[in-house]
Amino acid sequence: MERNTISEELGLDVLGKLVRKVRMQKKLTQEELAKLVGVSRSQISLIENNLENDLSIQLVMKIFGAMKVRVNFSVVG
Repeated sequence: MERNTISEELGLDVLGKLVRKVRMQKKLTQEELAKLVGVSRSQISLIENNLENDLSIQLVMKIFGAMKVRVNFSVVG
């Protein structure tokens, strides 16, 4: 199965939009968020635009944790 198909099935395309939405609600720039997380501003941009090819759950949790947002994942079978 191709990565894009897997990403679509898992709904990973929504994560980037959610990162941007929360970041803007918290009034953070990409640069400020990147410093909090310990990544580059360009990586935050890639994530927000769903272009990051190596996005891990750990990084997602770190991003939302830096913005002081609790994340819950649900698995429906």
